Amino acid sequence: MPRRINPAGVYPLSPPKSFIFRQTSCLIKRNHYICCQNHVRYIYRLELTAMRNIILFIFIILTVHLNMSARGSGEKPSIAVLHSINFEESWTKQTYLDIENKFGKEGFTVKAIPLQIPGIRTMEGFQEKRQMILERVPVPPTLVVCIGDPSWLITRPLFDKEWKDVPSIICYARDNMYPKEEYLIDLDTNALETLTPITDVVKGYNATFIKYSVYIKQTIELIKKLQPGLTKLAFIFDHRYISQQTKADVEAVLQKDFPGIQFEPLSTTSISTENLLDRLASFDNKTGVLYYSWYRTQKDNENRYLVDNVQKMINSFSVPPVFTLQDVQTKNGNFAGGYYVSPEDYAQVTANTIEMILSGKDSKEISTLTSGTPKTYLNYQHLLLHQIDPGLYPPNATYFQEPPGFFQKYKVHIISLLVILVLLITIGILRVHLFIQKQKGKDKELRIARQAQDLNQKYQLVLKASNMMTWTWDVRAEIIECNNVYLIFFCIIFSKCCS
Repeated sequence: MPRRINPAGVYPLSPPKSFIFRQTSCLIKRNHYICCQNHVRYIYRLELTAMRNIILFIFIILTVHLNMSARGSGEKPSIAVLHSINFEESWTKQTYLDIENKFGKEGFTVKAIPLQIPGIRTMEGFQEKRQMILERVPVPPTLVVCIGDPSWLITRPLFDKEWKDVPSIICYARDNMYPKEEYLIDLDTNALETLTPITDVVKGYNATFIKYSVYIKQTIELIKKLQPGLTKLAFIFDHRYISQQTKADVEAVLQKDFPGIQFEPLSTTSISTENLLDRLASFDNKTGVLYYSWYRTQKDNENRYLVDNVQKMINSFSVPPVFTLQDVQTKNGNFAGGYYVSPEDYAQVTANTIEMILSGKDSKEISTLTSGTPKTYLNYQHLLLHQIDPGLYPPNATYFQEPPGFFQKYKVHIISLLVILVLLITIGILRVHLFIQKQKGKDKELRIARQAQDLNQKYQLVLKASNMMTWTWDVRAEIIECNNVYLIFFCIIFSKCCS
């Protein structure tokens, strides 16, 4: 602002009061504007911080939800396969393998859990098994397959709570079973008195069962055909209630249909493994041997080598062949075989039942299923080793380790010989065809040569005849004349040549 100078030029003039007031008012307004502006910025910053916190909170919630969803969606549906003992037996192992192969390819996790129930002697042991099952299967499975009804019996508390309404299938079931798991421990209880129909035991649960029938009468008839002088039947079984029930059924069939055959039970409760082998070695072919099971725990103070290899040892010690009521390694020759449903057929029925349940049908809505069609399965070498006449072998049986027939034995030689014969015949046909073609060519050439020769002869005759004729040529009159006699002679010769 320009300064005003008084006339004397010594001191500057003082501003008027109105100017000072205007300056002060401008300063006040400016300060008020700055304060308002700062307040607005502060409020904006507070709102921006709050908005950021809200967005961050929402992002964290969404992240946790997506992780939980992804983890839940990554959990495959599972099928729990529980076995009352273990999966070593071929007639039960096949069921598990088929389930794993078929449904494992369809995205299911198949978990095999052996329970070793015969070795449990306390109720706490059953509880430990259930806890182990929950640790192996922390999420309720889509389906539970129980091989042997004892495995379903000790798992029943899980179907009341943790696995409520989870469908289940009881495989290799019989008409009756224990109603409570306590009976699995109390071995002194008479099994036949405590058994209850399986339909009553599973009533109220989402469960079904596939029966596995034993064909005792048909198997004994098979033994009689192969051992015509049969007078005694020895039955090998253990202390489990399913074995005791089968033993009672065998005894009842003998009394009803084969009264002339004596019955000798050989049980784990009455004889040791070593004595069992000695007893089998004392039999002759008038005694039939029927094996069902021989399970011993480590608490039985038995020779573990004999117990673990009892099936192989039975084959070596027994004089007569050893038959079974189900497939027990019949293919490898440890047993002679019998009349039963094959593990493959039973596994197929089980797989079909699982498909029905996975398609949405409740287990309890499925009616009682049977295991399939029984057939006669025999091991040829086992029978031959135990001196059974091959002429007694039934023709309608399925044989394992059967010696090859003439064609099977010389299959490679026969096929090689046929191939060589075909090649030789083919080469012979080609050579004959080629010879015929060459012969036809030669005949054609010969015919053409003969035709040319005949034609040449005709031309020669014509030339000779023309030389013998007398021609007269009158140059002036421009006339050529021929002797008629020679002309007639020439025509006669030419016509003979042409004919």
